[in-house]
Amino acid sequence: MQRSAIGIIGSSWQHNTNNMSQVYSTEPATTGHVVFETTHGPIDVNLWCKECPTTTRTFLQLCLDGYYDGMIFHRILSDFLIQTGLTQQSSLQASASADDIDKYLRGSTAVSTKSSNMSGDALRWDRKKLEVNPRIRFNHRGQVAMALPLEESTNNTDTEETAMLRYQFFVTLDEAPFLDAKHVVFGTVAGSTMFNALRIGRTDADDQTGIPTDLEDAPPRIKSVKIDYHPFEDILSLPRRNYHSGKLQPMVMEGWEKEGLTDNNRQLKRDERNASKFVISIF
Repeated sequence: MQRSAIGIIGSSWQHNTNNMSQVYSTEPATTGHVVFETTHGPIDVNLWCKECPTTTRTFLQLCLDGYYDGMIFHRILSDFLIQTGLTQQSSLQASASADDIDKYLRGSTAVSTKSSNMSGDALRWDRKKLEVNPRIRFNHRGQVAMALPLEESTNNTDTEETAMLRYQFFVTLDEAPFLDAKHVVFGTVAGSTMFNALRIGRTDADDQTGIPTDLEDAPPRIKSVKIDYHPFEDILSLPRRNYHSGKLQPMVMEGWEKEGLTDNNRQLKRDERNASKFVISIF
């Protein structure tokens, strides 16, 4: 009887493994890779740069310039997701606005040199232009997605809070098919580092807001980001700024203006940096 039970379990496990293999095999190949060093261990993320070029360019630029260094996971919902990035929550409020960061990014290499739109919607936040791929879905855990929803919420009248979602991302801790086509999935957690994300997901947090209970002393945090590779050879790091606990300080917004990174001469600055050859920053 015991042997039979073990046989059934083994057969079921093999069936689940085959199903998961089929789920992953439907996804396109990834073309980028970053490693988040967190307080709970590394989290490897493979990126769909080809399928989501606008999203991944912005994400990589922020990683390259240290934006996520020191960021806490401010929203933790057990068995659902962990989320990080710029927020306006009263206990976690950042000193820079989403508009400030938009302006900063327009003066960076987050906007492709091939882009003809150098102002206005140069970052392509028009939700109709965001990248959703039918082969990339929330059909397994570990999907990395933009927190910004694709559809406007009639319940949320705080435009600043909504704008800040542009610079937040979340990692799913289980399959979430109800999110399909509602958020841009631009990456996926690789290998056994998924268990570190699950460990973060077990952090005590408020059931309603997801804010970690131990916010003052030891909330889960991104310590640094290492970029291994990506296909965008024109993305360059701006001089490192003063980030404090993941919050963009006012001097950060002044720095790029003093350096002359405006729309008119941004290409000149790019050319100067290209002259010294492109080197991916390792934090």
